[in-house]
Amino acid sequence: MGRFAFDLPNDLAPPLRDAAMRGWLSGAFDGIPVPTNRRIDGTRLTCERTEHESSYFSAVWPYADSPRVLSTTTLRLREEPYSTMIELARGAIHRLRQFAGVLTGFGFQLPDHFQRGLKEATSSFGSLAMKLDNSSKAEVAIAQAFNLADEAVAILANYRLKVRKQSDLARMQVGCRLSRPLPSEEQRMYEHAFNAVRIVPDWLSIEPRESQFDWSRLDALVNWAAAEKLHVSIGPLVDLSSGRCPPWLLEWAGDLPNLAAFLSDFLGTLVHRYKDRVRHWQLFAGMNHADVLGLTEDDRLRLSARVLDTVQELDPESDRSFSIAQPWADYLVEEELTYAPYVFADTLLRVGFQVHALEVELLSNVHTPRGGSPRDALDTVHQLELFDNLGVAQEVLVGGVGPEIVTAALGANSMRALHWDTWSAADPCGRTPTAALVDPTGKPLPMLDHFLKLRAEWLA
Repeated sequence: MGRFAFDLPNDLAPPLRDAAMRGWLSGAFDGIPVPTNRRIDGTRLTCERTEHESSYFSAVWPYADSPRVLSTTTLRLREEPYSTMIELARGAIHRLRQFAGVLTGFGFQLPDHFQRGLKEATSSFGSLAMKLDNSSKAEVAIAQAFNLADEAVAILANYRLKVRKQSDLARMQVGCRLSRPLPSEEQRMYEHAFNAVRIVPDWLSIEPRESQFDWSRLDALVNWAAAEKLHVSIGPLVDLSSGRCPPWLLEWAGDLPNLAAFLSDFLGTLVHRYKDRVRHWQLFAGMNHADVLGLTEDDRLRLSARVLDTVQELDPESDRSFSIAQPWADYLVEEELTYAPYVFADTLLRVGFQVHALEVELLSNVHTPRGGSPRDALDTVHQLELFDNLGVAQEVLVGGVGPEIVTAALGANSMRALHWDTWSAADPCGRTPTAALVDPTGKPLPMLDHFLKLRAEWLA
């Protein structure tokens, strides 16, 4: 048993105390969260994991209006408790210094004020560590590190976008998920902001009763997108999100052979209907986590392989991708699952199916249960670089995140497509309705303006 104790100082503000008390442990080698048992005894928090190994400690820190995950550096096993605030501040400063070192190593000229800020933050942490715990000073050091990390990522993203604009950025696909036709005024707003569209086949509305299909919404979306010459992709063809599977299908929950047969029938009908007009299929989403049909992890892996094989056979010349949910593996903290997102994707890619891109879902659990703990732009850069090692083009689905995350993802090295999750709260397939781009009346919301600026500056 690996046991780590943390002191929670008496002067720690209640929101910060609550954040620490909901923290979790991660493996020191791969950073993957592990099942964590927490125990509170007065001002002491004890976190336990099964393995007797060193770990990171992480928590969602309520930073200003932008909560984000904050992690320590590697913690070794020891009897005496760690100072929570000192270790979290150490982690924030270490992460910043490491990233700044990488940038300067590649020849980036970081601004003088950034260099001064980095020295001040490092000096502040040194004073804090020498005087042991002081919650208010630790908060200041953490805030300094967060601010500077945001600035460093903005510098990197701006550089990458400038480089890509000279080559292939104009071919970048930026769009939004839609499962229903838009009113004419919203169509015009959409066309000004985006050059692509992800059309979501809502199985619940398409086949509410077995073998009784209604393709009217999907036909209208495909016809509109083709007329406006948007980059069109359809998917996910299979999404086990709660509430979007037909009720008759749920009667077969846990029965993998029959579920696979029903899925194959649906896929065959859908692909044959649109394959002459659509060349990109997103095959499935969230199979590494979703379990609405009562399937085990291995069953979902087998079902994913069945979907890959079926569509490859139905439309071998098409462009195919699939999507991974919660890329930081937040679900491994509480749930009895074993496949980390990277491992799940790598396992499928090693089987030998022709997959042309991998989509990573960057959704915050502040807006949807499907999302993970909110991360900042620097964590996003690191995570996309990890998935880049799989050797296929990248796509991202973003929703409920800030503009800085969108910009950082757009500049990633292998990025070819970015889609916002929800256009309007009126769309039944939107996973983040509270972060839509227009309100239910069609009035544009602030995030839409960011996409308009992105297209004008980088995609024109």
